[in-house]
Order: sequence, then C-alpha cells, then structure tokens
Amino acid sequence: MSSKDILSVIIITFKRNGLLQKCLESLVSQLSLTEEIVIVDNYKKGYAKKICQNFKKKLKIKYFYEPKKGPSYARNLGFKKSKGKEVVFLDDDCLVCKNWLKKIRYLLDSNPSENLIFQGKINHIFEVQNSLSNFFYWQNENAWQEIKAGPSWNLSKNYLNFINAGNFFGEKRVFSQLDCLFDARRFPYICEEKDLAYRCQLKGIGIVYAPKAAVNHIKDKPTLRKLIKRSFMTGKKEALLESKYKIEDKKILNLFKAYFNNNKYKKTKLGIRLWFYFFVKKIFLILGKNWGRIFNSETR
Repeated sequence: MSSKDILSVIIITFKRNGLLQKCLESLVSQLSLTEEIVIVDNYKKGYAKKICQNFKKKLKIKYFYEPKKGPSYARNLGFKKSKGKEVVFLDDDCLVCKNWLKKIRYLLDSNPSENLIFQGKINHIFEVQNSLSNFFYWQNENAWQEIKAGPSWNLSKNYLNFINAGNFFGEKRVFSQLDCLFDARRFPYICEEKDLAYRCQLKGIGIVYAPKAAVNHIKDKPTLRKLIKRSFMTGKKEALLESKYKIEDKKILNLFKAYFNNNKYKKTKLGIRLWFYFFVKKIFLILGKNWGRIFNSETR
C-alpha cells in the first residue's frame, strides 16, 4: 500500500498520559499497522513517548514534540507530519466508539471527489457528576439535536457551520485548500475551531455531520470557576472573530430559550441551576467580548 493511500490519525496530547493510554487502547481493535497514528506532545519533549512505545507492536505510531503551546500549533504540526491521503483529528481524552473507523472509511470512500470534511459526534462523559455536569450534558445534547432542525446551526439542510476538533476528518487535499489549517497566531487554543469553520465556509468546503462516527469525550470535574474563566476567555476571542469576519451571533439567547422551554428540567430545582449557569456563562462571554473589543489591538 502506498503511503499516499494510508489513513493518518492525528492525536494531540498535553500532560495526560493516563487518558492517552486509554485513547490508544480504544484504537487497537480498529486500526491496523498500515494506518499511522501521529502523536503530537504539547507538554514537554519525551513526556508521552513511553506511552507510545507501549503500543509499538500493536499500532504504527509516530511521535513528535511541539514546543509552542496551544492545540492549534500541535494540530498544525501533526497535519504537516502526516503521510496519509486521509486525515482524522482526535484528542487524547476521546475514546472511539464501536465501528468508528469503519464509519469514517465509508464516508470518505463514498465521497472521493467532493469538497467536504466530516464532523463526528462527541459524547461528553464526566468523571464526576454534579449540577454543572448536567448543564454541559444539557447544552451538548440540545446542540446535537438542533443540527438537523434549521438554519440557526446549519448552512443548508446537510451542512454544519461549526467544527469540534476532538473528532473530525477528511481528505488531506481538502484541508490543503486553506492558507493554513489552524490560525495558531490569533487563535492558539480558544475559538480556533470556529475560525477554521468560517474559513472552510469561505472556501466552499462543506462540513457534514457524521453521527455514527462517534467518540466518548472524558471530562474532569466541572467547576463554576472553570466555567467563568473559559467563558471570559472565549468572549475575548469572539471579539477577534467578529472583527476578522464582520459577523456577530445575536441568536444564541433565543436558541437557549427554545432549548430550555422543551427541556425535561423545566420548572425543577435542577432546571433553575441550569438557567443560573447559562446566565453566568453568557455574562462572562459578554464581559470577555467587550474586553477584547477595547484592549485587543487586532480588533480595532
């Protein structure tokens, strides 16, 4: 088999050897030694190398180190080092579900000349359950349900307008149409997926939902502090996105109202907590966005 015909699975990792071990274990039964796995360590050189060596008889693994911090830098290096005609992006905290690779192969083989990339489904699995984990379950569940519903999330009946980089794939020639894969200079680790989705749309690259190519995303205990910090930082980067693409999403609040009105948690104590977390997230998104508009020179 020519190196140009193989499939490359690109996995980025940062100080999570335990999760990387589980991720690779989930791949053993689905990948052969003809398909390469490109591991990009974004923590420190050699940190994840021992884990990779444990699988050298079961998987074809290539290990690289990226000193510049941020998943965008790591994914760009993985893409550059990959040899496959088809590439799959996976995070170290994602465990592939049954027939994951089979579904990917089917979609890629069925659309050999199309200008498409594919977004696999991501199921969040929290190691510790609390009311905040219920908030994220609720948010994630409704987001996937709304994919087929209408223009709020879809470019058309079949295309998405977002990417979750923990599980997406396509032919290398399609990604190569972009000036760069991830804009690591502007978006090293937050909003890099939104930026990629916008650039795909501008290039006429369709993003197709692939629910059967699913992974389970293992997440640590959610806290209010993490929610606030992430929301504020996301808001700052969204200000940069607005400036870059001259767009603004004004429908988010109405979407969440629609979700909540049809939600099983409505008028319950847990439902009140979900609303509280949503408004905390929204407030700090707005604060972060205004901070970005004022202090980020690139938004001027």
